[in-house]
Amino acid sequence: MGGLSTLWYLRKTGGSPLVAHWAGIASPVHGTAVAVYGTEMAEGSAFVRKLNEGEDDPAGSVPGPTRYATFRSNVGEGRTNELPGYYCDGIVGGVPSSSPVRAGTTSAVNGATNVVTPCLGHNEIHRDAWVADKVMDFLASPYEGVTPRRGNTYCGDAYDYEGRDGLVESRVQNCLETDGKGRVRALTRVRNCSYKWGGVWYTSKSSYTCLPEQSHTVTYQGAVVSSGSVSDTTVERAGEFHGDWVRLPGSGTYSLSVEYRQKGPYWGAGPTRSGRFSLDIPAS
Repeated sequence: MGGLSTLWYLRKTGGSPLVAHWAGIASPVHGTAVAVYGTEMAEGSAFVRKLNEGEDDPAGSVPGPTRYATFRSNVGEGRTNELPGYYCDGIVGGVPSSSPVRAGTTSAVNGATNVVTPCLGHNEIHRDAWVADKVMDFLASPYEGVTPRRGNTYCGDAYDYEGRDGLVESRVQNCLETDGKGRVRALTRVRNCSYKWGGVWYTSKSSYTCLPEQSHTVTYQGAVVSSGSVSDTTVERAGEFHGDWVRLPGSGTYSLSVEYRQKGPYWGAGPTRSGRFSLDIPAS
């Protein structure tokens, strides 16, 4: 609810020039299917429609100098027949995307940095150490003179990974992470890891873990900064894994190339999918 009231302040009452950062944590920006006692927070309510006027235009959706980020545990983009796949949060969320509610993306803001966290309940997400670190990283950039200098995470677009003839699926995002001390490492996030059995989609669990792996190369001005391979045997529904820290040779444009594949859950190794993106990292 706090996310809705502060977003209204920024969008509707001229508050944006006074605010450097806005971070929405599990906020029902586009409403939630369980707003039984708070009809203004229901999907399609007059309040929600007014709040999100012009959201198809990112510049109009997030006006002024404010930087925006959202953090949500629901994925919503993946396929599963299990409600927890859409209801990690348990309070803020919708139903499968074939229905009117926007499933996991109800908390996303057009034009913002929208982060999908590990699978956390609504009363857990604001106390989670990983989420707290990422919120602080967001608040510290690019205002290191005001807030404590920290690292940051720079990510390419997320994509759907499908393997084993359509029997396994994940939402995958490859990133570069800095630590504020002049170091960088390659990072891969996996969300909504699931598998198909008997025509039904199930999310991975401790008995059938995701088993993702990646090979990465980081280059700077044509030279290789870091390369290696890393895997993880503990990822269930969601998680992330990373390569080793290496020194940043300088500020400027870095390129990350990743080959990702998934050995589970249940079905064994799937095909490799490659991705590449470039980004600018400010001076360390």
